[in-house]
Amino acid sequence: MKFYTAAVLTFCLLLFPSVSAKASENALTMPVLYATEIPRDIDLISDAVSQLAQRKIGVSVELIPVLYSTAASSQDQLRQSELELLEKQGIVFDILPSLIQDGTFLPLDDLLETGGRDIIDLIGEKRLDLMRENGVLYELPSVSDYLSSFGLTMRRDIVEKYHIDLSSLQTLEDIDQMFARISSGEPDLYMVSGYRTKMGFVSRLKAMQIAVEPFCSRSSQNPDLLENYYATEEYEQMVSLFYQWNQAGYIPEHLFLQSIEASSLVKGGVLFSYFSPYKPSIEYEETLSCSQEMISIPLTDPLITSASIDITAHWGINSTCQNPEKAMELLNLLYTDEELINLLSYGIENRHYTLQEDGTIDYPAGVTADSCGYQNTQSWLLPNQYLSLVWSGNDPDLWEKVKVYNTSAAYSDTIAFSPDTSSYESELANINVILNTYTNGLESGQLDPSVYLPRMLAELEEAGSQKVLQEIQKQFDDWNI
Repeated sequence: MKFYTAAVLTFCLLLFPSVSAKASENALTMPVLYATEIPRDIDLISDAVSQLAQRKIGVSVELIPVLYSTAASSQDQLRQSELELLEKQGIVFDILPSLIQDGTFLPLDDLLETGGRDIIDLIGEKRLDLMRENGVLYELPSVSDYLSSFGLTMRRDIVEKYHIDLSSLQTLEDIDQMFARISSGEPDLYMVSGYRTKMGFVSRLKAMQIAVEPFCSRSSQNPDLLENYYATEEYEQMVSLFYQWNQAGYIPEHLFLQSIEASSLVKGGVLFSYFSPYKPSIEYEETLSCSQEMISIPLTDPLITSASIDITAHWGINSTCQNPEKAMELLNLLYTDEELINLLSYGIENRHYTLQEDGTIDYPAGVTADSCGYQNTQSWLLPNQYLSLVWSGNDPDLWEKVKVYNTSAAYSDTIAFSPDTSSYESELANINVILNTYTNGLESGQLDPSVYLPRMLAELEEAGSQKVLQEIQKQFDDWNI
């Protein structure tokens, strides 16, 4: 249930010893992604999952555990060399998430009609339509806490010490005034950081404001017109404020020379707050990460954009699958069967977890996080997180509140607009290089916007940003008729 930012990191694979070199003809093969280590009891879980699938849909299942860094983006894909490593060992997945392969899925519409009607009812036609490519559905979005807005997470003890009225924190300017007040009384405490130190403060906010990647936003004066987001007065004022914060000593020094989560700085006693996603359960998650009680506030309303839809894993059936009908039945189970999801999420009841009186779960007596033989902190990547039990300390009604939060969000007006980039591919590549060069520094207060923002805009212009904007506008006008 963590929010992950885009980062190019190396994935690594580790197959557990009991996995056969090639799945049997009567078995379906699927990956399960783990954060930092393969659980010791993976064999037990694999056997239990296979027995469940055999009992319910008449097919056995072979689980293949895949390791990847917890700092990786859900949109990052396994490198080709690592896929080739699996193939050399005879491992070909029948069903798999888009994190592992892309562009190799079977069309799903007919299979859904015969073996996945429950999925259609669960996800809904509107969200499925957003997944279609030229009218064809190849991937299914996971059901999870995929939606979060832009927020700020703060130490509760400091908020209470200075009697901060949280309802007064509506804008970045309001936060600036709070920082000025607190920093005068806490000179040894940094005020703010990004969610991770090697990223800007507002990646989540930009994902909501940029209507068309990588730089087009809708004009506040005329929503039918697109403009360069980085050339707006709003962006200039925002990054100028961040630079002022850096000059005032609010931001940890040498921010980009480190690669750590902001929660580590809070835990170390040197940081008051950091920009974060906002959603139900965020305070609990960040409290655990920071080892002290945290408060989170939203700075925007939730909005469903193409970025928020893409942030989850998308599941599909490999084009090489020999039994797609049974693969769809397994997918249907993964979206609808509580027993299966909790096996993959938490393991075996009374061995890896126990049910509490309030309906949440915890470790069995004598079992700790270190001694437990099965844990999966990446269960949000599974097809239906709503079916998973809630861990002790969270609100027992967490998933109901997540559902309400997700359904309360509006859809971006441009969510279905996807321009044809073929006429400006080279310009687009150069624009992305320029943005990657400047934006993180500007958006974390490291670069003086009076110097570097004009330089970035000039380089964008030279790279053809105006041509790209005009072409996207033309396509947007045609789409918007």
